[in-house]
Amino acid sequence: MKNEIIIVGTYITGGMQSMDDDKIRVACADDNMAVRRVFRDIINDEPDMELVGEAINGSELISVIKNYKPHAVVLDLIMPKLDGLEVIRKIKADDTIKNKPVFIVVSAIGEDRIIREAFESGVEYYIMKPVDGPLLTDRIRWALNNEEQRRRSEELKRRNSYTDIEIKVADMLLKLGMPVHIIGQRFMREALIMTMNDRECVSSITKLLYPDIARKNKTTPTRVERAMRHAIEVVWTKGDMKWLEEIFCRPAGNIEDRPTNSEFIARMAEYISIRLSVADNRNMVIESIEDVRELERMKQNEIF
Repeated sequence: MKNEIIIVGTYITGGMQSMDDDKIRVACADDNMAVRRVFRDIINDEPDMELVGEAINGSELISVIKNYKPHAVVLDLIMPKLDGLEVIRKIKADDTIKNKPVFIVVSAIGEDRIIREAFESGVEYYIMKPVDGPLLTDRIRWALNNEEQRRRSEELKRRNSYTDIEIKVADMLLKLGMPVHIIGQRFMREALIMTMNDRECVSSITKLLYPDIARKNKTTPTRVERAMRHAIEVVWTKGDMKWLEEIFCRPAGNIEDRPTNSEFIARMAEYISIRLSVADNRNMVIESIEDVRELERMKQNEIF
């Protein structure tokens, strides 16, 4: 059983074991207790998020970030000891923090100069108070996906280890609605590439595919299977419904009707292979279901 998260002073404690690896970890900072309570309620009401730390000033926020490693930080600009922009600059410049969080400002300050300075300091999004819950959570997901795409792009350039097809598969999964922060997305990406290279993989999913992915990622086949199933559940209930229905030829949205792991892998591998092959002939990038339909239209009209 996970440890109960208990708020003590301005920190949420309970240890790293209380954190869910599949959830977006969020920290918040504001010197107003009522505002922090609003943040807490908004974040904890989201099934894919959890609030892992709170702070009442900039100095405490830096400690929260280092101790609890949030994916995203929601903060005010005007705070005691260190203001929000100074916190962001210090975190951005701290080489000991490997995976830096994205920053979303929620402030009552609407001056153009301050907003411009915030973005120059590394803020992903700027929201005026009073905060709107759905807007805040949507912007957290949006900012996190943007940051992950940048990190992935930088990592690819640095290591030069991913092929063009791997990049395209990752981008298509993201645009379909499978978040990059859940571990099942990485496993699914590897499974699709394996299946696109060898269609027999999916027919030996438990004997070949799961164990191979598990070895590469130093985990167990059971965890690979569960993580991929969770990723499918997320995309099936929260992803691009029109695109999913186009691919799987049935209504999406109901978790009970989601495809099995093997069905999802087999269908997506076939779908991606065909679409990328057609798109490459036209040097096109598939970003939505409309792009797919345009490719089909051109194919039917013998443009290719």
